[in-house]
Amino acid sequence: MNKPASIKGNARELVLDTAELLFAEQGVEAVSLRAINAAAGVSPGVLHYHFGNRQSLIEALIDRRMHGLMAQRHALLTPLLQLQQPSLEAVIRALISPLAELALNGGDTGQRYIQFIAKLYAERSVILDKVSSQYTQTTTAHFPALIKKACPALSRSSINWRLAMANSTALQTLAELSLPPRAWQQENRKSPDQQVEELITFVIGGFNSTSNID
Repeated sequence: MNKPASIKGNARELVLDTAELLFAEQGVEAVSLRAINAAAGVSPGVLHYHFGNRQSLIEALIDRRMHGLMAQRHALLTPLLQLQQPSLEAVIRALISPLAELALNGGDTGQRYIQFIAKLYAERSVILDKVSSQYTQTTTAHFPALIKKACPALSRSSINWRLAMANSTALQTLAELSLPPRAWQQENRKSPDQQVEELITFVIGGFNSTSNID
């Protein structure tokens, strides 16, 4: 394992950076606190002093960049809330662009965070749900209503299901931006920016279909 370049500074950040790297590489459930301590080169007492337990460590990891991401989403959503019928593309870009910006321009730490969140999402983490719920009223709750305005023929049920699929697809795609292309992608390689645009186009297409399955 290569330690992140940011492994300098105080012990709390050292533990956070190391845990994030291990979680991103191996999955959250596969990494023990003992492994984090060993990789960070700190005593067990350091992790316990700063975080108390495993859940608090994971919550701190999620929250240290989640607030900034949600603030970006809120800024993109605010003008759309004033429109009678916002464009579907604008709504989907508000959903995906903050994550994509971090994956594209956040360096190794940004990519690791997206990979970490993608692992938590795939593992159906109740800790991720708990932290994300803090932003439900101010940010995430607006997406179903805005999509309903943009696609009035879609039922609420279809919108909610497609949003769940969009989130899963976006996280998995963005988590792989820094990884080598799969074997079947070699002949049609795209830059990370192009992959993001393909992702946005794909998600828009999913909501443009007005067939409801209720």
